[in-house]
Amino acid sequence: MYKMLRKRRAVRDIENYLDMARSMDDQDLADTLIIALQIRNNLVRLGKGDLMTPWRAVAENPDLPVEIDQAIRHWHAQGDLFSMTRACGALLWVHSLRAVTHTDIRVRARALWSEFARAFPHLGGCATFPEGLDPSIVEERVPHWQNVREWRMIGARHGNSRPPAWLDAPLEPVPLLP
Repeated sequence: MYKMLRKRRAVRDIENYLDMARSMDDQDLADTLIIALQIRNNLVRLGKGDLMTPWRAVAENPDLPVEIDQAIRHWHAQGDLFSMTRACGALLWVHSLRAVTHTDIRVRARALWSEFARAFPHLGGCATFPEGLDPSIVEERVPHWQNVREWRMIGARHGNSRPPAWLDAPLEPVPLLP
């Protein structure tokens, strides 16, 4: 039950952060992304792992999302503008790391990074997507997932609950990472 509540909280948190990112202009997103990249560089220097490869970072240090979450809480408790800005940058990474273990969050993390992509031109090309969180991956898979989603509708139209026989063919593997 605790895991379910924790996952529900994580989904709610990323949705709130995504709404906030959608309401920000490009320059505000760039400022937040600069802070996030500084946090990433500090963690690399400390040997905690490179957050641009979130799967590897979590595999090497499973407590990393918890440590970043604790830092965010600490910065929120301080309440000054600089600490709140650092917390906002760190939230981008904690959601990216949570996306490693939760598929519901992974979709939202890709949407989050697509919002932060608006800030990339303001940073002179020094920012990229973390490995596996590039939103274009989702756009490439839409036709395949559209077919999967329509199975029940197709079966309902033909009076049965089974998908048509042509959908029983094995699916081609879809690479997770570009």
